[in-house]
Amino acid sequence: MNEELRRRFAAECRYAANKMQSSPDPARKLFYFSALFGEAQRLLNLEWDRDIVLIFIVTQQAYNQINVQLPTPWLSTSHQTGNGL
Repeated sequence: MNEELRRRFAAECRYAANKMQSSPDPARKLFYFSALFGEAQRLLNLEWDRDIVLIFIVTQQAYNQINVQLPTPWLSTSHQTGNGL
């Protein structure tokens, strides 16, 4: 991968890591984590690199697995409306 794209990816990773570290909310942390596979996808649109493909696949799958484990606030019993929804 060319140096400019490498710097771009590193900067995006640092930004996401800093935002995840500063957020107490797991859902928001996951939102920032999604930047990793999002940026990897953008880089792959510009230049093919098998290491970036691996990063994309691993981070996207990690995101998907974490996402299904996070509680969904609107399904919480404390927010039910009386009509069972």
